[in-house]
Amino acid sequence: MSRNYNKISIYLLVVLFTCNLKAQQLPSKSEILSKLKLGNEYWMSVNPGYGNNQWARSVYYIGNTEFYKIYPNDMYKQYTENWCKLNNWSLNGGTQARNADNQTCGQVYFDLYMMDSIKQDAKIVAITSSINNMANSNISTDWWWIDALFIAMPVFTRFGIQSADTVYLNRMHQLYKHTKDSLALYNYSKGLWYRDASFKPPYSTKNGEDSFWSRGNGWVIAAHARVLELLPANNPHRNEYVQTFQQMAAALKIRQRSDGFWNPSLEDPNEFSGPETSGTAFFTFTIAWGVNNHLLDSAEYHPTLVKAWDALSNTALQSNGFLGYVQGVGASPAQAYANVTQDFGVGAFLLAGSELLKMTKGELPEPGNFYIKSVNVIDKTHLSIYFSKPTDTTTAFQTENYVLSNEISILRITKGANDSTLLINCLELDLGKYQLSARWLHRCHNNCRSSREKRTIPTEKRIEELA
Repeated sequence: MSRNYNKISIYLLVVLFTCNLKAQQLPSKSEILSKLKLGNEYWMSVNPGYGNNQWARSVYYIGNTEFYKIYPNDMYKQYTENWCKLNNWSLNGGTQARNADNQTCGQVYFDLYMMDSIKQDAKIVAITSSINNMANSNISTDWWWIDALFIAMPVFTRFGIQSADTVYLNRMHQLYKHTKDSLALYNYSKGLWYRDASFKPPYSTKNGEDSFWSRGNGWVIAAHARVLELLPANNPHRNEYVQTFQQMAAALKIRQRSDGFWNPSLEDPNEFSGPETSGTAFFTFTIAWGVNNHLLDSAEYHPTLVKAWDALSNTALQSNGFLGYVQGVGASPAQAYANVTQDFGVGAFLLAGSELLKMTKGELPEPGNFYIKSVNVIDKTHLSIYFSKPTDTTTAFQTENYVLSNEISILRITKGANDSTLLINCLELDLGKYQLSARWLHRCHNNCRSSREKRTIPTEKRIEELA
């Protein structure tokens, strides 16, 4: 009896130990990738108009661009390039803009410019003018709020590295020091930042605690990661950035909730209850980056990442790809809700998952790169649709595989000028805005043996453009 009892005890210990190890592991690459694709392609499908070039939408495209770098699906890059073209590669506020909000898009413009084998200077003319204007001035007081560090510092870093001109990196550090020390927005003892001077003591939360905003600190630590990623080892300010990054990571680690999220108010968990996605995503991204780049200890921070990704991918991300619990635009902690998302929240989620892909086991599959490249209006009852790859004739001609918004019936599908082009015959369209979606299509490859692409492919065309 005693011997059997000991066997059962040992068995239970082994099972519990095995379960604990499993609970401390990140999902495989393919599992993380599927979550990223789900969230990103849902966002693209419900936002076919690309959006403006202001900071909030620009942060989404920063995340989408980083996701593309690790998983080069041409559809993601085209979506970003269409946004850039829609906004004429320009800045909100013009080429002399000094407000960091208006420079956020420059991170995307610059990265796409650097991807080109033949450089097209028109892509960075506006952001170059804006950054040069600041770099060559004697003013270092622009960044009065901590969000500015994320949305502007990586732009300065990119110009500094690309040009090998120290004026950019030196001016960036002067602007940074104004925010950090002249305004005293960094609390050295706690390793966290006040959003701006109005939130420094004697200001406090409703429960008498210091006000450290989750997303605000997410902006800051993510800025450090994106600067350090490119900054040379011999830069005289690198050690300061590294030290601050490590202090913040340690402060954030001990403030993580048991469910993997961070509270909207980092020092006062009772100020606003419930999870918040945007801060959590930025913290996940930066801690993962710190581990990948040997600035944070893997054994110490791995459990933090496991819990955080589980929260983001299984609670914040819903089954249809909607990313919830994103606190809205603001300047301080506030309640987040399951049915609220934001573009910058999706961007932060993509940054987090893309960085986790670099540390997890398994191989990434090759992107299918099968998507709608364009839709053109022929007349009020005919559209032409151009795919990135040839389509097979079985699924491509099935009208039930296409949906035209406003419940416009699709009557017939025929082949266009080549194997990648189809002609759609539909009921008469009125003037207005429509969205065409295609799904369950097969692409034609290897002698037209098809491969099912399980995605909804969005695009749109304004019918006002009809002659």
